[in-house]
Amino acid sequence: MTDTESSRTSLRRYLTVLRRQWWVITLCVVVALGAATVYLLRAQSTYAAESKIVVGQGRALFGADVSNAVQPFTQTMTELIQSNIVARQTIDRLGLDMTPTELIDNLTVTNRPDAAVLLVEYVDDSRAQATRVLGTVGQVFTQLVDEELARGGQTTTTTPAPAGADVPEPVSATVFDPAHPLPGRVSPRPSRTIVVAIILGLIAGILLALMREALSNRIRSVDDAVDAFGADVIGLLPTGTVGTTPAQIEALPPKLAARVGDPFQLLAATLRFVGDNPDAGGVVTVTSAEPGEGKSTVVAHVSAQLARGGHSVIAVEADLRLPSLHRFFDLAGDLPGITDVIGGVRDLDGVLRDTNARGGPSGPLLLTAGTPHGNPAEVLTLGNVAQLIARLRELADYVVVDTPPLLLTGDAFPFVQLADNVVVVCREAKTPRDEARAVREQLAALDVRRFSVVMTESSSAHQRAYGYGADRPHVTSA
Repeated sequence: MTDTESSRTSLRRYLTVLRRQWWVITLCVVVALGAATVYLLRAQSTYAAESKIVVGQGRALFGADVSNAVQPFTQTMTELIQSNIVARQTIDRLGLDMTPTELIDNLTVTNRPDAAVLLVEYVDDSRAQATRVLGTVGQVFTQLVDEELARGGQTTTTTPAPAGADVPEPVSATVFDPAHPLPGRVSPRPSRTIVVAIILGLIAGILLALMREALSNRIRSVDDAVDAFGADVIGLLPTGTVGTTPAQIEALPPKLAARVGDPFQLLAATLRFVGDNPDAGGVVTVTSAEPGEGKSTVVAHVSAQLARGGHSVIAVEADLRLPSLHRFFDLAGDLPGITDVIGGVRDLDGVLRDTNARGGPSGPLLLTAGTPHGNPAEVLTLGNVAQLIARLRELADYVVVDTPPLLLTGDAFPFVQLADNVVVVCREAKTPRDEARAVREQLAALDVRRFSVVMTESSSAHQRAYGYGADRPHVTSA
């Protein structure tokens, strides 16, 4: 893979994460906007007044010969405006109830390096008060400059200056633009606050979404499933299909039925060509890590699709503890089945149920769980299951087995060991990664080296229709 392709893949993954975690980002933006609204409602409005003070020598600006001294001089004057003596005298003149430090905190002085103009601003809760304080600051400052610094240009000796000697002009400070209020408020500014809140909310949401994804233990994508199970994903079933029966899909409008049924048709076709001998039939065992992941749904629809393709198929309800496969074919749960056949009570031919008894498309035969047994492990021994599977192979091209979750009981072990193809079903955003790794280790312990994965409730299934495209699921090779 080239660097460009790698970058595109990484970007695509990030976009997928953000799309999957959209609600986190939205929530962060909403919270940020809520906080901004509360701030705007509670914040005290503040206003500013502005004044310009020109500093120079005598009644003129600095000459060209001293232009290099303008910046240090204006910086000095800036610091003097924000001095305690100016603040204290301003407070005394106006009788303000504040400290010099508080007044200085609200006073801002800016200047350009090449200009002798000081821009002075003062912020207050009252526009009139801001103007009054700033006007007094200008008066106090210019008066102090005139009293304390202007005399620096005067000679302090009684001896007259030598003829032709340059006498420095006194320093001057003049309020050129008297204090006046600025339009609008300094704070709060609703538009800016809202924009900042949205930006901060988006940043926080994206970071939180990526963090949740990184810390999540759930399988949320094909890449997650491949990494966790160590096997290829051969099928993606769209959201809303778990628990849907073949008959329900047939009853849907044609376009919707095709959209829902196509992934099952693709999965059945994929299973037909898995292995060294394509379409040779065999035993397909379907299991999962935990309940509720859709394995019975997969068995029902794969069996139905294979049967409609002209193959003889037997679907086996091997989950004796919580049998549910019979419901997908609208059959009763108390019919004789596996336990009765293995126990020698009934013959296999006599318990196979035709799921097409009510007409419609061709359907598979169903071998139900049978009469409930107190200890299914005693029934599903390797020897008993081997005999049952051998007889089922003689009767059908495909035997599709619905077993209990692999991590909850050992009932599935014999069916897994005797299968030609093992399919593990996982559910997007539900199956934990550590359980997926546990399934992989359990299958390895049972000497099952080849298996594949089907992901149900996949949010990206609609993007991979028919398996075409660069991101189509990989088919496990023999």
